[in-house]
Amino acid sequence: MKLLVMSSLIDRLLKRKPVADEKIRYIEQRFDYDCGQTCLDMLGYDGHKMFPGRALTREELRSIEGVKEDYEIVLSETTHFEEPYIFDVPGVRDPSQYHFILVHGNRVYCPSLGVFKIKKYLRNIWSPRSAFQVPFAEDMKHTEQVSLNK
Repeated sequence: MKLLVMSSLIDRLLKRKPVADEKIRYIEQRFDYDCGQTCLDMLGYDGHKMFPGRALTREELRSIEGVKEDYEIVLSETTHFEEPYIFDVPGVRDPSQYHFILVHGNRVYCPSLGVFKIKKYLRNIWSPRSAFQVPFAEDMKHTEQVSLNK
């Protein structure tokens, strides 16, 4: 009963469908280990095909064309991200493990908990350990087409 009430509370407080004009469509992760792939999926990549059957590592995330690690990101309640970022944060169940979340605009897209404002995320959940600026897949396709046409 207690677990059911807690699950219902999380659903009501944290999960929501993104509004129609947002570039990111929220996707819930399928397995305990695929939060990184799911963040990539939300950006238009096929993260599950790129890195199948296991947890995504920070090294693999860095290896994607256009990804830049940013060492000076500080989240505050008024932070707004023009470009999407994937953050490595302490895990939900085990803080010694890492968990990937996607941040864009003033929203956090957590593959396991849902979508909510940065302010609510900071107040209730975790703080980031690493930040990676990741371009939308559609932006990378344009870059590839330009380089192929030269």
